[in-house]
Amino acid sequence: MAAGTRPAAPHLPPAGAAGGAPQPTRNAPAGEAGGGPTCDRDTGAGVGGVAAATLHATTVAHGGQALLIRGPAGSGKSALALELLARGACLVADDRTVLTLEAGRPVASPPPSIAGLIEARGLGLLRLPWLAGVPVAAVADLSQAETERLPPRRTTVLLGREVALFRRVEDAHFAPALLMALAHPPIDPDAPLQATP
Repeated sequence: MAAGTRPAAPHLPPAGAAGGAPQPTRNAPAGEAGGGPTCDRDTGAGVGGVAAATLHATTVAHGGQALLIRGPAGSGKSALALELLARGACLVADDRTVLTLEAGRPVASPPPSIAGLIEARGLGLLRLPWLAGVPVAAVADLSQAETERLPPRRTTVLLGREVALFRRVEDAHFAPALLMALAHPPIDPDAPLQATP
C-alpha cells in the first residue's frame, strides 16, 4: 500500500460500483445475520468521501435514500425516527450524523461510537441493524411547523448541495408521508400538472 493511503473500510462496495454512485451498506449488530456485509462497528475510514461535517441530527433510510431529521433537543427526532423504523425504514444514525460528499451528493453515516444505537425515551438504548453511506435526499426540520396545506417546494443546503426540505406536520400522516416523499417527491403546486401515461 502506498504511503498516505488508507485501507478500504470493510463495509464499502467495490470501487466504481454502480457507476461511482454512493451505495448504502447494511450493517447488523454482532451475531445477527444481515442482507449484506456484517460489521458490528465502523472502522472510521469513511465511505469514500472526505469527512466534512457532523450534525446534531437523526437519520433514517428508505429505498436507498436518507432522510435527515433535525431539530432542537427534545423536539422528537428519535421518536419520529422510531416511527419511521416501525414502518420499514432503516437506521443510519441517532442524535449525530456524519456527512461526507461523494459523487456530488451529501452522504450520511453514523459516528463509529454510536453506530446501530437509537434512544427510545422511557425504554433505553436499542441496538438495531444500521446503514452507512446513504445519499441524503431530504431533511425533515422539526423546529418549524408547516402551515400550508400545499406548501411550495422547499430546499436546504447540505455540504453545498440542495436537498428537499420538509417542515414538521402536526398530523398522524407525517411519518408515512415522509416515507412516500422519499420515493415520490411532492409535486410543486406552482408547476403545471402533466398526466402520466
